[in-house]
Amino acid sequence: MKDSAQLKNEMNQHYSSRLISFFFIATTILLIPFIYLQDKFDPVLLIRFIALSTTLLIMLTVLFFQRYTLHQLVSDYSFVQRLIFIVSAGYLIFSAISLIRCVNLSEGIFELSWIFISTLLLVVATKVLGDNEDTFPSLAKSLTLVVIVLCVIGICQYYYCGFNFLPGSCEPYATMTHRNLFSSFLFLSIPFVLFNLFDATSGNQKSREVGPVIWAVASLLAIVLIAYNVMIATSRAVWVGLIVSTIATSIALWLLSCRRKLVKSHSSTNAKNLIAAIFLFLIVAAGALLTSDIEIRTTDNLRFPLWSNTLSMISDSNLFGVGVGNWKIAFPAYGLGDMPIEIESGLTHCLRPHNDFLFVLAESGISGFLCYVLIFIFVISYIIRILLKSRDKHDQIFGLLMLFGIVGYLVIGFFSYPKERIAHTILVTLMIASVLSRYHRLFPIKKRWKSIPYSLWMIPLIALTSMSTWIGYSRLIAETQTKKALIARSNQDWEGVISGIDLAISPFYQIDPTTTPLQWYRGVAHFSKDNIDEALADFLKAHELHPNHIHVLNNLASCYEILSDHSKAIEFYTRALDISPRFEETLINLSAVYYNTKQYKRAYEVIQRCDPKSENPRVTAYLNVIEEHLR
Repeated sequence: MKDSAQLKNEMNQHYSSRLISFFFIATTILLIPFIYLQDKFDPVLLIRFIALSTTLLIMLTVLFFQRYTLHQLVSDYSFVQRLIFIVSAGYLIFSAISLIRCVNLSEGIFELSWIFISTLLLVVATKVLGDNEDTFPSLAKSLTLVVIVLCVIGICQYYYCGFNFLPGSCEPYATMTHRNLFSSFLFLSIPFVLFNLFDATSGNQKSREVGPVIWAVASLLAIVLIAYNVMIATSRAVWVGLIVSTIATSIALWLLSCRRKLVKSHSSTNAKNLIAAIFLFLIVAAGALLTSDIEIRTTDNLRFPLWSNTLSMISDSNLFGVGVGNWKIAFPAYGLGDMPIEIESGLTHCLRPHNDFLFVLAESGISGFLCYVLIFIFVISYIIRILLKSRDKHDQIFGLLMLFGIVGYLVIGFFSYPKERIAHTILVTLMIASVLSRYHRLFPIKKRWKSIPYSLWMIPLIALTSMSTWIGYSRLIAETQTKKALIARSNQDWEGVISGIDLAISPFYQIDPTTTPLQWYRGVAHFSKDNIDEALADFLKAHELHPNHIHVLNNLASCYEILSDHSKAIEFYTRALDISPRFEETLINLSAVYYNTKQYKRAYEVIQRCDPKSENPRVTAYLNVIEEHLR
């Protein structure tokens, strides 16, 4: 028999496990999807990064001290022996190695911090879900409620009857800043909502209980709201994800039926899954009916040149890629001539290739890419084994729904960028972690590694998580100062710009989210005050941080021209035009340099490259003056 001390310790362990699960769900599911900050370049990215890293830091600290306060508590971390964690660590390591290729190290450090936090989230989520089997159903219930709230917000935004004060564009976007991101978040929540529905209607509860009925109704309401929001959001990537994942799940269900691996109530399970699949097909069909009325969007025109130039970048980079966080720095070097005019003229900038796989391959290199892909190959293989070996109805429903979610995530990632979004990464990581925890429980590891002293690996993790949190916080403060400097710039308060940028610049934040170096803003302020030497120094530093930014190249050349260094001016103007051949401001400036050096024919050839329909009066004026000298 167990003595009172053992019983007390087990009760403490059970209470502690439930408390940790509650905190984990409360922060990752109930809190993070709703937090945002107004007046930021990206209202959700940094604040949610900080919230997630802080959550993990608190949980690591609790788990560390829990080990020593509950003296007989044995923490099982043997799941990290699974191959999926080895390749996850490989992806992190190769991403770290890629830093040697970074042009802008501050962006690389932040991206590496995000990869570390994502990897750590997988470990912590697997631990939490594995310690308490009730965690996943509770998580599914919580997410069902969150989805209902977000969907109501999205519908109100779409019809302009509320919540349009939330930062974002292209209604409905709820708290995700854009309809495509909102739609993909809703898609990733479908496996959890459907599991909650099946769990409530599985027959395990007594028929007279009110709780299961309420959750069944809530799940059905969430499904209807998801369907409507996905339809009005018109995200084609999500529609394709629905089609492919539904087909994949239906095939898996059919193969299971053929192998007769389902339990006695397989007919009921088949019917429920078939109804779910048909319902999802209806969502896709409704979306397809709308496609003929949807105008071609900018991203539709962008994807192919983005992908083409990214493939060129991949072929030029070595095994380690261009460095994490540096795709946006390297991309302009491959030309902006095929881009829309707002990109070619530098009004907007390309931040990502709208394909997570090309993104990873270009930044982390072939080794990092293989590790990234293997993460999903392994999790799908775990799902398949669960489906084939387990005879439990819930395991099979669970496996089919997780297969649906993972396949859909991969499809969406092929056309979009869910990897960089905090809320999306949380959901897909929870899917992977739930698969791992269930797989680890069904198929225990027979031979375990020799245990490493707890403090030897937990303390470094706490230190790295603290550093990641600090990096996120410092970037948030710097972004706030940058926004203040931009307000001063719009008011032509050049001293305010200089002081604001001085406060913003830090080792972890040197370019703003539009890829513009902070020193460029300060250089413009000095230039506007006729402090050409100071402006040149700032533009040279900005050029080090982003050598392919056309405004940096243009302003750097202008400084050299003012200082009568015509050859340097021509060199940098030419570099800018190599990137953006129709960049009108640089064409005018280069034409002026040739004119000032009495190279009238070249000046005429350059000014002729401007758009004939240009409304810029300088184009006509320069053209007339040059033509007079050529007569």
